[in-house]
Amino acid sequence: MNPNQENQIESSYYIIPVWKLALYCILTLGLYEFYWFYKSWKFVKEYKQSKIIRPVILSLVHNFSILILILSFILFKEIYSIIKIQSKIKTIITAIVLAFLYAMIESFKWEKDIFMWVEIFTFLPLLIVQHDINIYHQKGVNND
Repeated sequence: MNPNQENQIESSYYIIPVWKLALYCILTLGLYEFYWFYKSWKFVKEYKQSKIIRPVILSLVHNFSILILILSFILFKEIYSIIKIQSKIKTIITAIVLAFLYAMIESFKWEKDIFMWVEIFTFLPLLIVQHDINIYHQKGVNND
């Protein structure tokens, strides 16, 4: 991949302030997460130049039982490997921890004794990933 393609792909990533991501997720009662996952999968597809990755399908099915854990892990691992802010081992560990955290919070929606507001906060692991992505792009802008 030549530098022009790399810059074009990096600039195509969905940049959003963390506070806006949180606000949109709360106001839409978690529906905004589908859009975040779509944009994230689209970025990974463009960066990897993969014909296999289907962002729309992956963003819609990420919410099904075991797929929450698997697809979240794959996406988070891919994002962290692209932005290269950590070593390969730390990337995998971070992806595992964030995927488990996301799946655990997401599973609360099936509990009848827990209030609905717990479901609203499934976006918390996404804030961490988005924060790291924003830092990566800020450093890229400052280095140019």
